[in-house]
Amino acid sequence: MKKTEKFKIEGFDKNIIVNELTIKEILSIFNQDEKISFDKLLSEELLPKVCNLELSEVYDMTPAELNFVWEKFKEINKVFFGLGRIPAVEKVINQIQKAITDDFLKQYASLLNPAITE
Repeated sequence: MKKTEKFKIEGFDKNIIVNELTIKEILSIFNQDEKISFDKLLSEELLPKVCNLELSEVYDMTPAELNFVWEKFKEINKVFFGLGRIPAVEKVINQIQKAITDDFLKQYASLLNPAITE
């Protein structure tokens, strides 16, 4: 049975719920078109599977708040992240983390300075 964890972050009115991913959900994330935009990937593929946050709510979070959600997500999916010790899986996890981080930083930088382009 899928696990979930409910918690609050100060300043947010709703309870945040993070979900354990199923094998099917993990595979669907890995099988995304490389040309999909970061916003579309996040709002249509990742967020509905990972938690009950909307994209606008994520963008309104501080990095520390987002990190707290990420840590809760990793905790509830510790078996999946434990697979990261297998070299082939570790490589995939690192690629996903790098892609998300790079895209997030690019998005964040463009909010601070609209002149920044890809």
